[in-house]
Amino acid sequence: MLRRTAIQLSLAAVFTASSLAAQENRPLAKITGADTIRYSYEYLQELWSSGIASSIALVDSMMVVDGLTVFFPTDLETDRWYAFSASTAKGLVELRVKRLNYTNIRYELWISNGEKRKEDEGVVIGGPGIIGSENDQDDRSLVQYFCTEYTACSLHCCRSIRIGRNDTDELVAKFKRHCDLPGMDIGLDDMPTLRLPEGTKR
Repeated sequence: MLRRTAIQLSLAAVFTASSLAAQENRPLAKITGADTIRYSYEYLQELWSSGIASSIALVDSMMVVDGLTVFFPTDLETDRWYAFSASTAKGLVELRVKRLNYTNIRYELWISNGEKRKEDEGVVIGGPGIIGSENDQDDRSLVQYFCTEYTACSLHCCRSIRIGRNDTDELVAKFKRHCDLPGMDIGLDDMPTLRLPEGTKR
């Protein structure tokens, strides 16, 4: 059974993270600018207890990690739905996403084959790669590109949405799902590169 992830704005969660870090001899990072409206509390808690840095400063879309500056992706405007899609053997796949803040994306996965049905929905969380960036391959050009991964786990499944710009500077997306129930998995190779309609302003 996959672990259910919950976001709780409580001191108990902070003390738990502190205790785990102490047990693993990991230093707790000092974080400034930690606004839980602009950034997921769960994401900040992970940064705080990860041991990857001693100092983390957050300023809007910028994060400074021990002097190294990285940026949260802002290709997607906040509170605006974007529809990435592609045709597959199962029908038309449409991934609708809306950026809620710098770390959280709401999504809906639709599949149309005679009738339109919602395959999945929820909120995924992610941010810039500090240790290393993720990369995917565009299934048209076969050229790899850097992307940002947003993930979330529920009782039986973990989902991942990866968004980035390909070799032609086109904003593209991928979706994958791993479950402990049979027939529910969607691998990266099972899902083609999802694209925005031509002429979409972004």
